[in-house]
Amino acid sequence: MTTTLIFVRHGQSQTNQQKTWTGWMDVPLTAKGIEDARNVGEMLKNVPFDKVYSSDLQRAMKTAETALPGCVYETTPLIREISIGKAENLPIAECPQIFGE
Repeated sequence: MTTTLIFVRHGQSQTNQQKTWTGWMDVPLTAKGIEDARNVGEMLKNVPFDKVYSSDLQRAMKTAETALPGCVYETTPLIREISIGKAENLPIAECPQIFGE
């Protein structure tokens, strides 16, 4: 028996659009992020899933709900992206000057 894992990154979030670091900040998807989720849903529409998991952050949950409408999924903080501490919500371009390379 073979097990296949499929990982899907959340759609574009507000902080992605603003080019700031996000980490564990709970930010929504943009209109493009919702469209990103619809597009991945189209790619996965014929894939049968035994189980679907999402991070407990709204951008990930909205991606799951949009990509797989009607899907029952389980949320967990264990699959969040990494926390980036003091860099959260800072412009990506400014971080090397603040924290070094």
